Amino acid sequence: MICDIRLPKVTATTEAGKLQQIQSYMYQLVEQLNIALADVESIATGQSAGTNQPSASATGGSGTKPVADFNSVKALIIKSADIVNAYYKEIEKRLEGLYVAESDFGVYAEQTASEIHANSIAIEQMYTNIQTIISDIDSLEHSLIEVDAFIKSGVLHYDEDGTPVYGLEIGQRTEIDGEEVFNKYARFTSSKLSFYDSNDNEVAYISDKKLHITHVEVTGSFSLGGFVDTVLPDRSVVTRWVEGGT
Repeated sequence: MICDIRLPKVTATTEAGKLQQIQSYMYQLVEQLNIALADVESIATGQSAGTNQPSASATGGSGTKPVADFNSVKALIIKSADIVNAYYKEIEKRLEGLYVAESDFGVYAEQTASEIHANSIAIEQMYTNIQTIISDIDSLEHSLIEVDAFIKSGVLHYDEDGTPVYGLEIGQRTEIDGEEVFNKYARFTSSKLSFYDSNDNEVAYISDKKLHITHVEVTGSFSLGGFVDTVLPDRSVVTRWVEGGT
């Protein structure tokens, strides 16, 4: 197989639309490269990918990979397509707000804004909240709190076999007087609830009736089987058995 890599056709007029088309192009490119690498590997092992010999799956046998799967056929169709029809209807909206209060103690202002980008795949909402205080009070001569947040619902990513994964992501970044004090986000799908830190590290998740977490800090009590451990004010732990478990 010859891997014909074409430049992406970006026809959208909005930034969100262009990003979506580039994302789709990158996914298709990966599929093409995977197929090309598979062909190279099959040639190296002496097994031609284009052989007409019937496979076990074609003859009713088992234990071998099917000759063609959904992703490979999809990539071949896209790669060899002479006509590509792409249609995306998009909605964009921006809302702004301003609140100002003045008194003898100073001036307080709050600027808010929200942007909504929606198409047939996902809805993205971006929020900004900037609060400032200008005052003669020494500790608050000039103070600034800035919050950027986002909520995304719809297709979050595509799994290894190309199936879209739908869900919800919520994130927030907070700065106080120019210093970042918070930056985290959470992702919720039908099979998993995950929490990420500012470096995109998954620090905790719940899946298949199990909680997986990097670090645990207990300030009250927890149970393990029939035992209940209670954290006392002096940070010591008391363990007791509860008949019949908890």
